[in-house]
Amino acid sequence: MKTILQKGSYADYTLGKTEGKQFTFRLLKRNTGSSIIDPKTNQPIMYVGKFSIPNSATISERDKAGNLTQRVIRILPGESSIYKDQQSPDKDVPKKNYSVTFLNGRKVVDGSDALMLEFLMKSNQNQTNPNRRPGVNAVFELVDNTVAVSKEIAKDKLVSEVTNWCWNGSLDEVIAYARVLNIPLNQEHDEIRHNLKVIAMRDPEKFFKDLKNPEMRKKHYVLEALDRGFLVQDSATNSISWQNNPYQPIAVAAAGQSPIDILVRKLSTDEGQLMYSTIVDLLTPEPVIVTKMHVPSEEEIAAMKNGAKKIEEPLPAVSESDSELLDLLEEALELKVVVYQAPMWYKYKGESGKKKEGFVEKLKSNPQMLKSLRYEIEKAKKGEPA
Repeated sequence: MKTILQKGSYADYTLGKTEGKQFTFRLLKRNTGSSIIDPKTNQPIMYVGKFSIPNSATISERDKAGNLTQRVIRILPGESSIYKDQQSPDKDVPKKNYSVTFLNGRKVVDGSDALMLEFLMKSNQNQTNPNRRPGVNAVFELVDNTVAVSKEIAKDKLVSEVTNWCWNGSLDEVIAYARVLNIPLNQEHDEIRHNLKVIAMRDPEKFFKDLKNPEMRKKHYVLEALDRGFLVQDSATNSISWQNNPYQPIAVAAAGQSPIDILVRKLSTDEGQLMYSTIVDLLTPEPVIVTKMHVPSEEEIAAMKNGAKKIEEPLPAVSESDSELLDLLEEALELKVVVYQAPMWYKYKGESGKKKEGFVEKLKSNPQMLKSLRYEIEKAKKGEPA
């Protein structure tokens, strides 16, 4: 009964499990335009005839001390080692010309042919050899199905992970990545997720790598700031600047480059950290401030039980016009009663307004704030401390 040998892999070789295995080496260069047809498969024959490689080469190996050394290997009939320095001296035993031949593009080596197998595995021309010397062109490879299967399994796992993220990932992250990839956001969330999945399937590895890149989130915030007008892009100068200071660019790109990408890279530097914090602050809703709850004392409780009430007269509604309130704001800014925080916030005692118009609206809706502001302005005029 004919013995059927199993296909050997690179892992089998490194683990010394070569017995009962057959290792197939295949030339990398194929004649894809061949007009010769294999009658068995009805497919073009991509390898024809014989191809030989030299039977000797210089390889790099580490000795027992871990030092990298150069050694000459060669395969010769009758020798017990592939290392030239361990073979019989050439002057004592003359060596005949010998070459390693691939027949029809393949070289099949039985696992029991230890020297030929070792020579081909350690050859610099073997693309499968992880230790091959750089700069030497690969000529052949080991046909290793386990490598292909492992790559396919890894790819399947990645596709599954990416698909799961597209459908079940945090909506906040999904929206951010979709904006960066120029997917329209004015559609149902499931449509956005589906469009992300379509893009992901084109190159799952790149999709996942870009998703984990910290610059992705920064680009999302830059794009949103542009959409909401906090940042403005000038196509004439290929630059980006703050909305309230359009003539002072914060990022300028050369022709053919995107100022958005330039700004994103700048935000990742130490210099850009403060700028990035400002952008995030502009895009994040102001937190709700909850004051500490006052618990009435025993005396206050007794007074309330006796019907004592503290009646405060309501403040009159704001009667000043917008222009008068703007003048008041300018005066407060000059006296440093109101503080301006770039790029567009005006702050006074815990209250803030976006742009001057927003601060004026605050004053119109808050008579107590207006009254306090007038009082502080008068104190500042007299040089009294705040």
